Formats: sequence, structure tokens, C-alpha cells
Amino acid sequence: SKYYENPLENLDIIAVTGTDGKTTTASVIKDLLKSFEETAYLGTNGFIYKDKNIKTQNTTPAINTILKYANILKEENIKNLVMEASSEGLLHNRCQNLKFKRAIITNVTGDHLNIHKTFENYLNSKLKLFKLLEKDGIAIINTDDISYNYIKKMKINTISYGSKKNADYKIENIKEEKNKTTFILKHKGKTFKIESPLLGRFNVYNLTASIACLNSLDIDIHNLIDKIKNIKPISGRMNIFYTKKNAQIILDYAHTLKSTTEILTFANKIKEGKIITVVGSAGGREKEKRKDIGKIVTELSDEVI
Repeated sequence: SKYYENPLENLDIIAVTGTDGKTTTASVIKDLLKSFEETAYLGTNGFIYKDKNIKTQNTTPAINTILKYANILKEENIKNLVMEASSEGLLHNRCQNLKFKRAIITNVTGDHLNIHKTFENYLNSKLKLFKLLEKDGIAIINTDDISYNYIKKMKINTISYGSKKNADYKIENIKEEKNKTTFILKHKGKTFKIESPLLGRFNVYNLTASIACLNSLDIDIHNLIDKIKNIKPISGRMNIFYTKKNAQIILDYAHTLKSTTEILTFANKIKEGKIITVVGSAGGREKEKRKDIGKIVTELSDEVI
């Protein structure tokens, strides 16, 4: 930090953690916030600022690399960074000494247990993020997830989203279609109809977390609604292609039981013909989840490769 002359001094950092949805949520926040002021992104899809994209080796790089990127943002006069904080990154203290203006959690389901060994260890790695909030920082938490009760016990400011009655940003009436998703969002007695090109029920949660974050930064929800309609697809996340014979191809990074189940559940809702699923699992990683993914893929597809 001394070497780069305190590059974090005037940088507002928003961090996103969770088993699924980190990249989508962080990218959506970056894209929407960029409409109001210049914003950078750091995560699985690289280090992105202005029209540049630098490839990264890890979702959450080592702290010296993060400081190097922060210095670039200082030189470019960019005041906002949205970054993904992975459980592995948090476990190995790659975010040590960072201070976050907002910290968002999408969900916590079993993953990376080859590294964390137990679910409790995995959850505790995620919870490290919320100890790195600024004094007036806010945690944005999911009422429908197991992590909710754990974070509520921490002495920090929280805003909640989800389908439960007590959610500050309450999700209702999700309608999934082939080319868009609509839902009702209720906040402080007001009702908003949201239309999004991000497909699937799970993306409603990612989008609502993003809205809650930006609204807490004093951006009016009405100012976000039109911009949400024009969100570009996130690279490698629910990307849709069509063959010459009009077969629909969905390309997605899903590699956990939850994300695989959600994508195939969505595919079954909109399908007109067969579902043929091509699936794999990274070598040298967690083997325990493979049989569960194999089982659910076989149940929810007509053919599996």
C-alpha cells in the first residue's frame, strides 16, 4: 500500500460473496452503477475498467495484485470498484486490510469442501467478509438463505432481500419466460414492476441484491428500472444461442448442485422439445458433489453427455 501511495484511500469497494451468483451480481452492479459514475469490476471475468479487460488467475487475487489494480483506478480517477470475494480468497486472507462500503451475500450451499473440509468452515470463510465492512458499511443479506441468521447475529448494519415477509426488498410474482423475467419488488410500502433480460428465478435474487445495494447508495429504484431492461448478458452466464435449425443452446458456468438444478428447472419450464445436457466437473477439485450433479442432471434432462 505504501509502494502505491495508499491507492485505497478514495476508493469505494463493494464486495460480493456466495456459492452461486457472485459474477452475475457483481457485473450487474458494475453495469448499473456505471450509468451514474465510472466503475470497475474485479472477479472471475477479469479486471475490467473503461474498455479494458485484464485476465486474472483467481476470482479474488492476492492483496498485492488488488493494490496494483487499485493504483490503476487511482490513476484513471475511478472511484468505485465492485469485486467478487471468494471463500478461498477470504480463507487465505487475500482481502486483508480492505474495507468495504457494501458487502453482499447471494447464498451459501456446500462447495469447495475439498479445501474447507466442512460446511461450517466454508460458511465461516464467507462470514469473514462482513468483518471487513467500513464503520458505516452495510451488509446486504438474503432472507431465504441459511447465512441470514448467522449474519443477523453479527453487530453490523444490514439490509435484507428475498421472498420472506420480513425482507426489506421483498420479491413477489416471479414470471419466467423464454426471453425475459418479470417480478414485483416491494420496498418501504412501494411496489415496483421489474422486467429483466436475465433469465431464471435465481437471477431475480441476483438482480434484487444489486437493486438493494444501489438503492442504499441513494440511487432511486425508478432510475434503475429502465436501465435493468437493457442489461447485457454476463459472459458465460445464461448465454443463449440458436442453431440454424432453431435449437436453443444455453451456455452457463453452473458447477454446483444448486446452480445446475436451477438452470435445468428453468429449461424444463420453457422447453418445447428435448433437453440435452452436456456437463462436466473440473479435475483436481471437489469430487464429492459429482454424483449429486450426475443424479440431478439425469433426472432433469432427456439426454446427458
